[in-house]
Amino acid sequence: MTKLSENEVKELIKQYESGKTFTEIAKNFNVSRTCITNRIKKLGIYHLYSQKTCKLCGFSFHPSPHGSQIQKYCSDNCRQRAFLGKDGKAKCVNCKYCGNKFAQSFQRIYCSDECRKKQVEFEKKEAWRSRKCRYCGSLGCEFDGKFCSKKCKTNSFIFSRRAKDRIRYQRARRNGRFDSDIDIHKLIERDGERCYLCGDKVLFYYHYNDPKYPTIEHVTPIAKGGTHSWDNVKVACRECNTRKATSSIGEFSGGEEFGTAKIIVSTKI
Repeated sequence: MTKLSENEVKELIKQYESGKTFTEIAKNFNVSRTCITNRIKKLGIYHLYSQKTCKLCGFSFHPSPHGSQIQKYCSDNCRQRAFLGKDGKAKCVNCKYCGNKFAQSFQRIYCSDECRKKQVEFEKKEAWRSRKCRYCGSLGCEFDGKFCSKKCKTNSFIFSRRAKDRIRYQRARRNGRFDSDIDIHKLIERDGERCYLCGDKVLFYYHYNDPKYPTIEHVTPIAKGGTHSWDNVKVACRECNTRKATSSIGEFSGGEEFGTAKIIVSTKI
């Protein structure tokens, strides 16, 4: 806040009491309007002399200190009456969605919340119609904004999954030795029914997506040059296999956090 001398403060009070606005006083003192406002509030004369006249009823009132420059009416009742009109009746407008007339209140453009939701849904689908389906390429993604139908969405998922499997298969082939006879049942016969990472027992009678369902785990990930051979595969539960992902055995056993717990490699079989 700009420092004002005692004489300047007295002159400020005099001008404020004479009815001059904050902007006019600020120009006279060559300071910002905010500086004058804060000074007047600090002096404690803001509420005593800042009065406004209600535009509807003409009543003089002391506005809120937070909205003194925009407050036009002395009460909510006057504000609502001014919005409705002199006759006190609400304006009738057409609903943006259904076109039916309704009594408008507070600048509403829909007659009901249902019409508003339908309009939002309609505009969303209109925008989707100009998009191309990610699978078949046809115009009109009215199903979910990405695909034109549920069939295309399913086919796209299958295609992307097969593409990932195909890339993984080709990468494993390029890495060197490839044993096509690797099977989870044979692997369990060789290594036993325990995860080589956490040591927990893995069983087939668990659900396929159960964290302890047995899976084939590559000790050296294929993404890092590992081979799909008997020397590089071991039994692991689905949870550990997912958490290890493309990490090497050294990174996984080094105490790095995977999820919420620290996993340490176990040699228990």
